[in-house]
Amino acid sequence: MVAFAAHIRREIGYSRLRFAGICTALVLVLCLLVCVLYGQPSARPPDPAYDLSRCTRIEISLLPSTITYLQFNNKKQVLLTKEEDEYLRSLTTIVCDNPENIRVFALQDLISGQYIGPTRGVPRIGQSMRIVGYDGSERATSFTIIGNSLRTDDGHEFRYGSGFPHRHVVLSQVWPFLLRGVCADNLSALHGSLTYSKAYERYGQWCDAVWRSRQESNPDPSYVKSPFECPSAHVCHYAINPNCKPDSPADTVLLFETKPGWNQHGGPELFTLDNHDPKGGCVLLKDGTVKFIRTEEELKQLRWK
Repeated sequence: MVAFAAHIRREIGYSRLRFAGICTALVLVLCLLVCVLYGQPSARPPDPAYDLSRCTRIEISLLPSTITYLQFNNKKQVLLTKEEDEYLRSLTTIVCDNPENIRVFALQDLISGQYIGPTRGVPRIGQSMRIVGYDGSERATSFTIIGNSLRTDDGHEFRYGSGFPHRHVVLSQVWPFLLRGVCADNLSALHGSLTYSKAYERYGQWCDAVWRSRQESNPDPSYVKSPFECPSAHVCHYAINPNCKPDSPADTVLLFETKPGWNQHGGPELFTLDNHDPKGGCVLLKDGTVKFIRTEEELKQLRWK
């Protein structure tokens, strides 16, 4: 009987140990679940915390700065007056308080995002748009747009395959400058293709020559056609100056903005000031410098022969 009693006591002790072990394991599992559920974002698409449709005002910061976001740091581009440069450098916050424009941006662009999942790690943020939305005086939402992605402040990411085509409605303060910069970049891209394709020698077919050159280096249609289209005019509207030869001075006009057309060539009579707002047009010099011309008087000061 004594041995049997001892055996029972040992079994009870083992049972208590097993029970304690099971309880400990259950506690650990519950703690892990709590950490998963509450310690990081859910894998389920969240409610639209980035929704701006009820906002009456949004404030936008272009990062790392307005002048850098608009890419006006290229030393080969002379696109801004002193006053414009000072204005953009001082512009730290862009305000849009037009509810209809905000709704267009919200319902045409933001609602179309594809949910990617919880963000992981700290993103490498270069050019980005930091947006804070207000409903009256109350802060309603905030998020960051990086390239074609949107990151909410609570740690979720959305992807936009077509980008944000209506962002101009909330960036009206700087949109003309952004279009001017893109137009100048197009001319810079054409300059490289012109040099490579030797289109100087075939100015009557310069567009065709550049098109073939770009197609040979990268057959992607969007790449091939992109520099021909000024974002302000949405058409192919550049002309070549046939008087610019391989041995011409570096400051001779090579390409310039004109009305719609293909393989256009000629002189200042073809130049137009109507593709941009405020009025003006870009010219590309032989050495690769791009200038923004605002008046007929400035146009006459350029070297055309």
